[in-house]
Amino acid sequence: MAGQAHHFRRYAPKIEPDESKLAYGKERYTNEVGRLYGVLNRRLAERTGFQKGFALGAELRKPLDENSEKAEKTRKVLFGQKPV
Repeated sequence: MAGQAHHFRRYAPKIEPDESKLAYGKERYTNEVGRLYGVLNRRLAERTGFQKGFALGAELRKPLDENSEKAEKTRKVLFGQKPV
């Protein structure tokens, strides 16, 4: 949907200079993207697990101790393995 909104808002005016022909597409897709982002924001606000990503990001700023258990778990998450 966002791709459609970008098309009508940014690229289509270069192809079709008559704004009246583009108004429906611009309005429809822009409103739909806004609706979808609203749904996404509400759903993410309900979840607490996403905050773990911030903690992982904070850990990446620090050097990992080669032999620590925490470093091993972080490496597994980074490389797509489920932590034990």
